[in-house]
Amino acid sequence: MIRRILVSDRIDLDAFMEGVKEGNSTVQVDVRPEISAEELRAIIKDYDGIVFRSRTKLDPELLTNSNLLCAIRAGNGLDNVHLETARRRGIEVFNCPELSKEDVADYTMAMLVNLTRNIIKAHLSLLEGKWDRDMLTGSSFKHKTLGIVGLGRIGTEVALRARAHGMKVIAHDIEKMEEYAQKHNVRLVSLPELLRQSDFLTLHLPLNTTTHRLLNREKISSLKKGVYIVNSSREQLFDFPALVEAIKSGQVAGYATDVFEEEPLRSEHELITLAKQGYNVLVTPHIGAQVVEVQQSIARDCGKKIVQFFDSLEKI
Repeated sequence: MIRRILVSDRIDLDAFMEGVKEGNSTVQVDVRPEISAEELRAIIKDYDGIVFRSRTKLDPELLTNSNLLCAIRAGNGLDNVHLETARRRGIEVFNCPELSKEDVADYTMAMLVNLTRNIIKAHLSLLEGKWDRDMLTGSSFKHKTLGIVGLGRIGTEVALRARAHGMKVIAHDIEKMEEYAQKHNVRLVSLPELLRQSDFLTLHLPLNTTTHRLLNREKISSLKKGVYIVNSSREQLFDFPALVEAIKSGQVAGYATDVFEEEPLRSEHELITLAKQGYNVLVTPHIGAQVVEVQQSIARDCGKKIVQFFDSLEKI
């Protein structure tokens, strides 16, 4: 039986096909990386599987009207898939959470360095012919406290890097045990305690009903004044208007993020406006895992997983 697979976002196709060839199933791969939501709804019934990234939204209507057997996200997180509908329809959903953890952690630390050492501002200033060293004085990591919300794969990698910078590391995670934290030289604390103590804050959580607006107005108001924040998880972890107010007031001294509720980012987004007004805000277009080697590994893994899934069906 020939299985039809739709690739609805940009992935490394050569690596993907390498993974596909490791299985026994016969597949036909159609590549439509620019397909619109309307076009996807019109053709989804023709496919047994779909490979996608953050651009594609697998909502209840699309899944209900599909004949999909499996869906694989080429990356981390599954917040753009309505998992309840997928389960009800018997659609197996996979992702690739392990392959990008080191690189997202590297991104997180790079953004912390940029926020605290004014590197981007210094570069742009020099291009304008200025030599304002005193205006670009930074802040050190050493002996300061990094609070990690979510001590999973990525959070643990961030903790490792932060320790190398001489930082004290505390974390909040509802699942991790004290033994795990101690193994990685991290002290587990309650979320309120973490917010009060942290000079730097990074977030590494999936978006779900529990984490949506986890950092609400009350929690944001309890942050240590002058905290620097890197959010490489999801924008919706924050009460966004309250976050903006905290940036404007100076309670949040710097905020960097790679993720937004609506992507691609609109030019009138409030964070872009704040950055243009001179606030210490850095935004990038969801590039935390946009590394050649990582994207190749993820695409190859997706190819393997999808043919392994179809191979397993043939054995039933």
